[in-house]
Amino acid sequence: MLRQSRKKTKYKLMANYISECLEKFRALPLFIQEAVGGFEALQVIDKLEQKYDIKLGFFVILVAIGELRMEDIEQYLQIKYKLSSESAAELNDIMQEQIFGPAIEIAVTDINNSSNYYKLDLVGKKKFLRDLFRTKLGTIIVLQPEIAAEINDEILEILLQDFKDNNFTFKSDLEKALYDNEEKFIGRQLMADGKLSLTIGNWLLDFVNQKGSDYFDNVVLSDYLANSANARQLDNDNKKILAKVLVLYRNLKFFPQTLENLPPEKWGIIPIETVSSQSSGLGRQAAAPTGRENNWDLAPLTELERKALAEEKEKR
Repeated sequence: MLRQSRKKTKYKLMANYISECLEKFRALPLFIQEAVGGFEALQVIDKLEQKYDIKLGFFVILVAIGELRMEDIEQYLQIKYKLSSESAAELNDIMQEQIFGPAIEIAVTDINNSSNYYKLDLVGKKKFLRDLFRTKLGTIIVLQPEIAAEINDEILEILLQDFKDNNFTFKSDLEKALYDNEEKFIGRQLMADGKLSLTIGNWLLDFVNQKGSDYFDNVVLSDYLANSANARQLDNDNKKILAKVLVLYRNLKFFPQTLENLPPEKWGIIPIETVSSQSSGLGRQAAAPTGRENNWDLAPLTELERKALAEEKEKR
């Protein structure tokens, strides 16, 4: 009886630890989650699992959240998976080159670019913001509200001045950057026509194909999320992200129309959710509601998280 009680306690502690690790992983910027757990990364991980006959999902999460230090990886692989020193070193080199290295490079580049932004002239600022919209939209969407608000202020300042000068080049450039965006962080399923289409640009094209290119309100947006062949396959959390992308697209494409009848404190291109906006639908161009609030205990798992949980269940 005592042994069973200790076993249950051990499993409970492990379950709590896994839950804490998953929560930390989900708190990472989406571009980091994508770098270590996206489609391309999972292909590499699957091949390595087959080659070494081990499960790597939870290991990747531990490294991503800083629970396992880079310098300890080889020793961890030897102890955890009973790999030889040669195999551990080989696997570590591959993971560093194809998974962890690119993630670190992305993060460092993003931080450096952000810190240097205010040193740029107007031309440099416009280029920086175009690049963000083309390659780091996921980062923008999941940033802390005060940081996203700061980016919003910079974009609005430029757009409003350009509007006064009857210059719409930057606005058009940002819109084109959205269509060119190849980030893959919304959904993991096949589009209705059978082709994999996970990019932001393709989601925008799908929306325009379904609903047209004219101005649309939240009724149209909600109908697309609920009833279109592709968006209806998404879980609520992915629909929430897609809604933010589409609201951002609307705010930009139809600027300054989207600011009409709004007080200046609610002006924005990037939709920002606050505590009040989550319950009332207000805020800086808040996204249309998608059914429920985010809850870490109920939120759907990514493929990498599923792999990690499956590995731990196999050990019980």
